Amino acid sequence: MSEWVDIVVYATLIVTVWGWFPARSSSLTIPMIADRNPGWLADHPASERRLVESRWFRWSLLLWGLVSLLTILAFQFDVWPQQLAFLRAAPKWEALKDLNSTLFIAGLIYVAACAVLFFRWLDANVPFSSRRQAKLARRSLHDDVPRPLQYAVCAVIVLHLAVWAAVGVTGRYATPAFWGGVAFQVVVSAVFLLFMLSAVRRRPGAMDRIFGPSYRRTEVRAAFAAQLLPLPNGIARLYGQVASTSFENLDRFMHLGLVLLVVALVMALAAWSRQPGEPGSVRWPRSATSASMFAFVAFVTMIQGVAQESPRAVSDDEIRNLLVERVDTYRHSVGIVVGIVEPAGRRVIAYEAGDDGRALAVVLHQNAVDQRARRID
Repeated sequence: MSEWVDIVVYATLIVTVWGWFPARSSSLTIPMIADRNPGWLADHPASERRLVESRWFRWSLLLWGLVSLLTILAFQFDVWPQQLAFLRAAPKWEALKDLNSTLFIAGLIYVAACAVLFFRWLDANVPFSSRRQAKLARRSLHDDVPRPLQYAVCAVIVLHLAVWAAVGVTGRYATPAFWGGVAFQVVVSAVFLLFMLSAVRRRPGAMDRIFGPSYRRTEVRAAFAAQLLPLPNGIARLYGQVASTSFENLDRFMHLGLVLLVVALVMALAAWSRQPGEPGSVRWPRSATSASMFAFVAFVTMIQGVAQESPRAVSDDEIRNLLVERVDTYRHSVGIVVGIVEPAGRRVIAYEAGDDGRALAVVLHQNAVDQRARRID
């Protein structure tokens, strides 16, 4: 797959996060102040006007997005400083991934710093209203996700983890790294479960009061659907362990799929509009749910590329290293011979304890010659 596919995905992320989202979300500043103290805006019209007309935060993010895009393009076209040539040691798609991640994390740190400054200004200048209202409402997953769907998703996740455990117990895995994969699948599934439960049980915040009940509903449904995200990666890696094959571009497809998920979720967060007749109020439209659905479809589409990819043939050195590990480390046998029949021909790889495998290979070759001679006779 061409690296230009990666470039297009990363460019979409940059334009969405550093360009489109700030332009859409900047209008949330006034509703957040109004949620804290509605009377403060009426008493400070000049401050409200300055906040509405302020553009420095948006322009700074646009500038960072432009720097990020130009940096990635410079790397793609080999217009790159000599001091950063060490990035070329990795495959180009992996270097692009690391470069984009570094730029993205740096931008998020800047946004977090600006958020801290904004909330410090808010605490120092906008006191809480003397009267604040709160609604006591039941918060349950059953209110937002049908029970049959909950049971179905739970059954799929448990079955996925049970298959991993069954393969481990029966010893049908290819490498010792299998148990690390089991631990990873369990931990990731637990993290997504905790994320979903926190979305259900968290206290109402300013975003809930600004957007209304639909905000939490969308958040809970997105968190619930996110529990299925580890499954494509887990299924692909489990197949690789059982079939002793590996997908060369699996990590690449997974990363691009996650980037598309971030893009779609940012679109969902920014997909809001003003209600007619109620200035300053904001509603959470159906387009947010549509963007969330696009996130899931985009992720699955990227994973389908892995399924269509031809498995990579395992090299003789990889097989030999596996045999050495099984014989010398785990002492499963005093010697192992592996024969492979493939369209390109037949291969024989052998290893004997305390030897380099040549003795077994000679014996096997001699036996094959004798059998062929007997067939001719």
